[in-house]
Amino acid sequence: ISVANNSKGLAGAKLWLDYNEEVLEWTDTAQGIYDNDGQWKVNYTRKTVTWVGGTNVEGDGVFATLTFKVKDGAPAGEYGITLTYDEEEVFCVERNAAGKLEEVSVYYAVQDGKVTVIELGYYLVGSMTGWALDTNLKFVENPNAAGEYMLDMTLAEGDEFKAVSAGTVI
Repeated sequence: ISVANNSKGLAGAKLWLDYNEEVLEWTDTAQGIYDNDGQWKVNYTRKTVTWVGGTNVEGDGVFATLTFKVKDGAPAGEYGITLTYDEEEVFCVERNAAGKLEEVSVYYAVQDGKVTVIELGYYLVGSMTGWALDTNLKFVENPNAAGEYMLDMTLAEGDEFKAVSAGTVI
């Protein structure tokens, strides 16, 4: 979870996550730049990350790094990770007209994340324009020769490629 355009600063935040629990398991959370004498609370059951620092932390950076495990037998596909917050639960601290400190809501546009799960197998990846795994370029085992894999494709002069064994997550 990254924060950008943080000119006001943050003094506290409670963030809610939503993801497909049949496919993903949230296993760990590492604190980012918001660790200044603050209190962190991660609730994996309620799917929340809470930090209250008491003083504003300014600047951009990583708020927290979340680690997910893909569950055994998860079908291939893209799975979204959605982040939401209640406006009174993300705030900075400012002095009011009387000079007293008060919490003021901070508003952020949220960009959701995703995890792409692929099938185990061998894939052709890359070209001169980029190296990315594409499920359309998965090798298939030769039904007439176990352990031998095939891929039907057309190469042009100068094409580059490499074959890799892929795990379950990109």
